Amino acid sequence: MELITRQVIRELEGDENKDLAKYATTGSPQYEKMVRIIGEKLGLSSLRFNLLETLVEAIGLPKCKVCTHCFDGSSDF
Repeated sequence: MELITRQVIRELEGDENKDLAKYATTGSPQYEKMVRIIGEKLGLSSLRFNLLETLVEAIGLPKCKVCTHCFDGSSDF
């Protein structure tokens, strides 16, 4: 539970693993709410995350070859 994103998801959903794909989808209502709450908790005037898609692209491997479980729960390496 060291990831603030998971802490906020747990606060909102009661389970840090619930609806991860929705929270990992940039622009979804869940994502926007999570980012807003994290910004408030940290006292930030703005907050932006690198896009998961951009991260995977920068690595240069297919997404199925990259562990993204912490981000969206979609892989278990």
